[in-house]
Amino acid sequence: MERTIAVERRKNEIDRRGAEARGERNYVAARRRIVALEKALDLIVGALAPREHTVDPTRIMQYRRGIDVARALLGNKPSGN
Repeated sequence: MERTIAVERRKNEIDRRGAEARGERNYVAARRRIVALEKALDLIVGALAPREHTVDPTRIMQYRRGIDVARALLGNKPSGN
């Protein structure tokens, strides 16, 4: 009986540690995605012409890089442009 209780406690401890580890990995992955999305938005907004809603032609590669990063975060493939 005592052995069964000890085994059950050990199993519960292992399950709890596993859940904590998964939670930490999920948080780290989510944080990484947020930071990447911020960078993508910074690239996109930085490529816009001042006071206009168009892309500055000299910064088109920066704009495309930002779009590619955002698409990668969403799991979408680049459009091939």
